[in-house]
Amino acid sequence: MLNTNADIARRTVFEKMLPLSFTEYLKITKEKYEIRGLGSGIQEALWRSRDAQESYDRLSALSPSVNEYYTGVMRIDYEKYLWYGSLPHMVDYGDEAIVYEQIQKTLDRIIHSDLPMVKFHPDTVSTIPAILYALADMDSCSVSKMTQRFDLSRPKIEAVLGALEGAELLRRIYPQ
Repeated sequence: MLNTNADIARRTVFEKMLPLSFTEYLKITKEKYEIRGLGSGIQEALWRSRDAQESYDRLSALSPSVNEYYTGVMRIDYEKYLWYGSLPHMVDYGDEAIVYEQIQKTLDRIIHSDLPMVKFHPDTVSTIPAILYALADMDSCSVSKMTQRFDLSRPKIEAVLGALEGAELLRRIYPQ
């Protein structure tokens, strides 16, 4: 709604806050800084090698630096990052219960305050949490299956998905 309000648009600058990368997460939570040139070296090995053997050899040469960087990183660090660590505003919370409560409050605010302004019928708004949970459990999104599962028309499902994308709760990944 912020993007559609002319008053607000004139007085603000919008900055998208993208999810944290794992290295950014480690920098914030463990004060673990990247090894200079390691990231670009990996990219070069993957994208600029002539063939798979050269890529393998170049990556193997970087292996000691990769091992050095990840020394002290525990399995729980990976898990926390995957669960909620990519959300920049959640990193400082120490208690996971508070993190999940804040995420739930944010979702509730978007679903019950912002999305109804898009002119969805209250019955449609009430299905949005179930749609989000279903999407979280799917490997791929089938609009046809969702129309059957939630008893909503195809245009309505597409409108809900578009609104969720507009609210930046979902990110569309186009097929290649």
